Amino acid sequence: MGIGFIDIIIIVVAVAWFFYDEYKVDKNDYLKDVNKIRRLNKEMDNGMTWNQAQRSVDQKYIDEINNAEKKKVR
Repeated sequence: MGIGFIDIIIIVVAVAWFFYDEYKVDKNDYLKDVNKIRRLNKEMDNGMTWNQAQRSVDQKYIDEINNAEKKKVR
């Protein structure tokens, strides 16, 4: 036997759900990206190159995460 009507519906729903889930915008990720770009621009305005600004911002994120974890432990 071939593929039944229900099977086709399940496949179509699964494919649609996959594309919906892939393109759904996560608000927290979006805000994090915008915040990082703002920090990069601020660092570059202070005279840093793009690479220096990226390293500086990434290190600040790491420091913030470490400080938050230290506060949780206490």
